Amino acid sequence: MIVVLNKVDQLPQEGRAKIISKAKKRLSQTLNATKFAGCAMVPTAAKPGTAYMPGQTLGIQELIQEIVKCVPVQPAAPSGPFKFAIDHCFAIRGQGTVLTGTVLSGTAKVGDSLELPEFKINKKVKSMQMFKRPVLSCKQGDRVGICVTQLDATWVERGIACTPGSVPTFSGAVAAVDKIRFFVGQMPSRLKVHVTIGHQTVMGQIQFFGLPDGAGVPQSHALHAVMARMDLLTSQGKAQPFDTQQQYVYQDEVYGLEGRPYDPLAQHQLPGDPNQAPSTPGRAACDGGGVHHGPQWGLLTLTQPITASEDAVLIGSRLDASQEASTCRLAFYGRVLKRLDPNDASALQQIKIYKLKQKRGSIDRVAPDGLAAVCKGMFKRETDISLFCGMKVTTANGEVGTIEGSFGKSGKFKVQFPGGVSPPAAGDNSIQLTFKKFIFDNDKRHMGQ
Repeated sequence: MIVVLNKVDQLPQEGRAKIISKAKKRLSQTLNATKFAGCAMVPTAAKPGTAYMPGQTLGIQELIQEIVKCVPVQPAAPSGPFKFAIDHCFAIRGQGTVLTGTVLSGTAKVGDSLELPEFKINKKVKSMQMFKRPVLSCKQGDRVGICVTQLDATWVERGIACTPGSVPTFSGAVAAVDKIRFFVGQMPSRLKVHVTIGHQTVMGQIQFFGLPDGAGVPQSHALHAVMARMDLLTSQGKAQPFDTQQQYVYQDEVYGLEGRPYDPLAQHQLPGDPNQAPSTPGRAACDGGGVHHGPQWGLLTLTQPITASEDAVLIGSRLDASQEASTCRLAFYGRVLKRLDPNDASALQQIKIYKLKQKRGSIDRVAPDGLAAVCKGMFKRETDISLFCGMKVTTANGEVGTIEGSFGKSGKFKVQFPGGVSPPAAGDNSIQLTFKKFIFDNDKRHMGQ
């Protein structure tokens, strides 16, 4: 971005430089917390005509130089399928229907077949024009008019034309998201919001999730990380693919620079979990004193299918908020990473999102050798304890044991303590089990630590 301070000829020449300097300083302070920090600022007078500057332009050459700096030395080679953003459509008698717009990616030529994915129809390119001149082909970045036949111009206002089959229709997706910092208030999970993707806005529900506590960045690097993600989540950026092998923690809401509060249950280190950070004090260095900073994702479920690129940019809005309050109603933004069918249970199970749960019980008695104990009060009589076999439990004294299996039919169970367990003192015989419960586990049988 280039900031142009226009009409500086309206300022008295005496003191003009000081006023411009103050304006630049104020703008810099405003932009420091955005992706435009450090952008060029050029004072100009395009058409002066005041007593302070009669007929003398100012800053135009400097502005041209800054614009030239932003132009890549060599344009990017056209890549990917042809995608054409349509911004206008009109009919020409005897010729056909003209679609005008900008080529987003790929190339096309006269005679090619194009799809209008919203209508699921294909049309052949009859002719093309650029700046009122006929051309035989167009490529990424070109502004072009494409003429097709047998298309009702009233069908299309804005939309996209593309290589057949390259732009899908979907009703659910995983997206990388971030909170818009101007949005005041909470943006909770499972809330219905307006979701805008491309030229379409539909209602949808979103569930937020992120990396486990301690797997993010230090608090001192949080702003820089947000700025870096901002570049990746734009249409020009290259977002990281979604990792279905990673385990993610469910979030009650999407968080901004304030970060996600540390989950008290996660203070008990889950043994064998590669996603968990080291214990204090190393953990404190990672999470910034009880706050997690890191990338966030959202699982979108749309009320009606939408047609858009698989890597499309999206905006989530709280348009139900009061219009009388002068606050931003755009809550979050992001980019589609993976489309899916929200009604397909097997597809949802590939997304490993969990909530930390905790169960408490007590030691009933300790074996004579001090290496095992019978415990109670953690499970109901009808609970299948085999689901928890192999999980670690911790005593009030910090001793760690492993659940071996049930003991009788009353809900009691056996715990093996390789390092031994102390005889429980009066009123201090509690044990606790912290485990992960995956939210898309339909049969309730897939849990872990």
